[in-house]
Amino acid sequence: MSDVLSTIYAERSFEQSPLDLSSMLEKIQSRLTKWRQSLPHHLDLDPLKPGSTFPPPHVLSLHAMYHVLVILLHRPFVADGHLYSALRAVSVNSFLACAKAASSIVGLLRAYDTAFSVSRAPYLISYATYVAATIHVRIAAKRRHDSTIFSNLETCLAVFNENESTNWAVKRANTVIRSLMKRMDVVVDEGDDGPHIHIGARRATNPSHDRDDDSAALLQSPLGLDENG
Repeated sequence: MSDVLSTIYAERSFEQSPLDLSSMLEKIQSRLTKWRQSLPHHLDLDPLKPGSTFPPPHVLSLHAMYHVLVILLHRPFVADGHLYSALRAVSVNSFLACAKAASSIVGLLRAYDTAFSVSRAPYLISYATYVAATIHVRIAAKRRHDSTIFSNLETCLAVFNENESTNWAVKRANTVIRSLMKRMDVVVDEGDDGPHIHIGARRATNPSHDRDDDSAALLQSPLGLDENG
């Protein structure tokens, strides 16, 4: 986290050459990948693998934090990110990294809820939910017939609903995400009983008009719960 904030989000990053920025991005991503691959077996986790057993909550939180860091690392290089103009060549790869990490966070949320319930989960889980939701909203605005994206977003909204009554920061995150959804004309059919963490046969709906699929404009703000998402 400190490396990401002190390099990618530092004011001096605007003064770095594209080559230096690319080098920093690759170096930090390499360290993250190496850390993930070096985890001992009992800390490894693939919630989508059939027959997977769920580790303790702190292990799920650890993996969630890994994916949060991937998003925080890459999203400044995606469209509308504060380093996008300097490194347009890497924007597609960074977008894909953000999208993959956001989907992985949703998988962890569903696993966490299955094993322990996300109600009153540690704040890190809610923060990971917020970071993932910012990505899913941006993608949903471009891929309006992708039911998986809308299902992922519905899961994020459900996690917020489970925790906002006992945590002001979660309530604030929910407000910011819903404001972003409204601004980007993204609508999720939450049903009469609200959004669901585990999406069944009911499919999320969205406005009928389409937009071209491209590198969705992801967040610029790294940590704050600002109105722009």
